[in-house]
Amino acid sequence: MTGKALPTISELSNKFAYDPLRGIIYSSVSGKDYPPNSRGYIRLNLDGRILQGHRVAWALYHNELPDPSLEIDHIDGNPSNNRIENLRLVTRSENLRNKNLYKSCKHGYPGIIHEKGRIKCWRAQIGINGTMKKLGSFRCKTAAIIARKQGEALHGFTGRSGDAKWQL
Repeated sequence: MTGKALPTISELSNKFAYDPLRGIIYSSVSGKDYPPNSRGYIRLNLDGRILQGHRVAWALYHNELPDPSLEIDHIDGNPSNNRIENLRLVTRSENLRNKNLYKSCKHGYPGIIHEKGRIKCWRAQIGINGTMKKLGSFRCKTAAIIARKQGEALHGFTGRSGDAKWQL
């Protein structure tokens, strides 16, 4: 999700400090670091306004506010890892290409659907710019996975899509 515009850099630096090597955001007054919430994200409070920790980290490191129309992606998929080499400024589409596997995906492969009662019962698909593109129907799951991986490579998905469950 795109973030709201942040306060000015001087307002941020008066309240927060950032260690880019460890990815820690802490109070510039007390020195206390801010822990992640239950979803793994760091949320910061500035005068009653809730800020996303990764956007604050980006702003403090680069000494400029990130474009509010862009998102900050955690490259390794870990929202608690705010080390600067793990953060990148991307479009919504690029961020979705680096997404973790949905928990509801029972067989462990994103974009692969099992359709019972059909001869070619494994279907591969991929979401590109808000539309679902069909990659084909297959008799075996392995062929559908290969088609999905080829679709990911063609459309610029990261190697992390679907995590480590991609091994055949």
